Order: sequence, then C-alpha cells, then structure tokens
Amino acid sequence: MKKIFFLLLISSSIIFSQTAEDYNKAGVKAYDEKNYYEALQNYNMAIQLNPYFGTYYYNRAEARCQLRDYINALQDFNRAIYYDPEDFDAYTERALLKAEMKDYQGAVQDFKKAKSINADWFYIEGYDEDLKHYEEKLNEVTSNYYQRLFLFSWWLFQKCLWQIRKEWL
Repeated sequence: MKKIFFLLLISSSIIFSQTAEDYNKAGVKAYDEKNYYEALQNYNMAIQLNPYFGTYYYNRAEARCQLRDYINALQDFNRAIYYDPEDFDAYTERALLKAEMKDYQGAVQDFKKAKSINADWFYIEGYDEDLKHYEEKLNEVTSNYYQRLFLFSWWLFQKCLWQIRKEWL
C-alpha cells in the first residue's frame, strides 16, 4: 500500500510540474492582460527554473517597466543582453529605459548597437527618429554642462580678481 501511494505521489508531481517555459507563457498571458504583478511572479519562477535564458529576463524587465521599477528593469535588460548579446529588442527597450532615466549617452549607445544588429528593422520600427532625438538631447545636455562650467569658472575668476583688488586697495 505504501509503495502504491509513493508511486502515485511521484507520478502526480511529474504530471503537475511546470517548466520554465510554462511559467514564461503564463507570464506573457498575464502581461497581455495588464496583470503585471502576476506576470512578474511567473517570470520569477521561469528564471528560477532556468536562469540562463535571456528571454525570461527581457520579459521580466518589460513587466518591471510597467510597474515603474526602473532600476531592476535595467538590471534585467543587462542580464538579457548578457545571455543573448544579439537581442535587438533588449537593446532598443534598454535604450528607451535609459532615455526615460535621462541617461541619454547610454540610450544613444544602445540604439547604435541595435542598429548594428538589425539596421532594416531599426528603420522599420522608427528607432532612427528616437536615435536622432536622443543624440540632440545628449548634445544639449553636454553643451549646457560646458556652458555652466564656463560660467562657474568665469564667476570664480571674477571673485578671485575682486579679492585681489580688495587686498591691494
């Protein structure tokens, strides 16, 4: 009797066990239904069962972006790219996330990498306009930085001159 119960227990656990891909599919379904917390839970389980598959990290990053958990989403995009260095979507989505986080230099680098992976799709999706926009933003931020640095240096120079004049008079 004990042997039958044990065999029944083992066979039921084999039948009802889910694979990483099962959890991923459940996560995609929950994500499509805008249930991002449930999607995140499913992606976590998929990653726990198979931590070396970039798509699971990419999907979890997308869910985290919807939940505005940008720091962890960025880490997941990084892992997705680590496991699949030619993942066009991971680079473009990470670029958009970096732009959202005001890291225009990182966004431009990721867009350029995505373009080198698949230039045709890059133009079809309209990312070329995003790249131009963020290059302009980067130039604007950089020029503002140097302009402010110049103004601060000029102010400091004037202050030093004022002190020298004051001491001499």
